Amino acid sequence: LGDGNYENLLGDDRSFHIQMYEAAGVPDLYAIVKRNSGHLDRLRRLHVPLAGKAPSVIEEHKQIVDAIAAGNPAEAVRCVEKHLAGTLLWIDGMREQYPAYVVN
Repeated sequence: LGDGNYENLLGDDRSFHIQMYEAAGVPDLYAIVKRNSGHLDRLRRLHVPLAGKAPSVIEEHKQIVDAIAAGNPAEAVRCVEKHLAGTLLWIDGMREQYPAYVVN
């Protein structure tokens, strides 16, 4: 993160999610999700460079892995839901900051 290379972070994030689909035994589901997530991907590209977001993505991934490693599926689900909702919860803030990119 020190070099501000968010493309690497986004690539690592994508790899993390692919590994989660594979570990869950549904690797083909990722292709379906990816095909239908164009708008969300654009929002993520706007959101990740904002102060604090990139470190929180890494921390959330760590929390997911820790919950799985601890054998706590309920906590893992909670962590995944929190992680996936992060960008969606910030849509109004992105709309204010990037009115040309995020419209009603």
